[in-house]
Amino acid sequence: MLPTATPGAPSECGPGLDGELPADQLRERLGRQLLSLTGEICGYSEIDYERNKAAWLDSRTTKPIESTPALLAQLDQLEAEASARGAAHTTFRRITEAWGYDGSQRLQLRELLLHHRPEQYDAPLWRIASKPA
Repeated sequence: MLPTATPGAPSECGPGLDGELPADQLRERLGRQLLSLTGEICGYSEIDYERNKAAWLDSRTTKPIESTPALLAQLDQLEAEASARGAAHTTFRRITEAWGYDGSQRLQLRELLLHHRPEQYDAPLWRIASKPA
């Protein structure tokens, strides 16, 4: 027979799963456990992968940022390729990487894109335009 839980009584699920913790704390706890489990199963996690990519970008040589019209043309090309693969969003890290800039230039590129195409910002991601502007 399965145990039954009464309202307000601890359950066999453990603390928090019966409503003791606020939802945001529960999500945070479950998220940490999931990341830990992913790392144990795969030997690495998506977070590890993203950290490694960010560190690699930071080690690249800085190059001058191109003019705004040239960057927007590159953005149109990147979006067309991403859309063809079925992507709906990308990260600013991915844009920085694709254009060959180093990690320290990511914020500058982000600000430039937000200034010229703010409607595509879908925090914290960049929405791929179905038809480039």
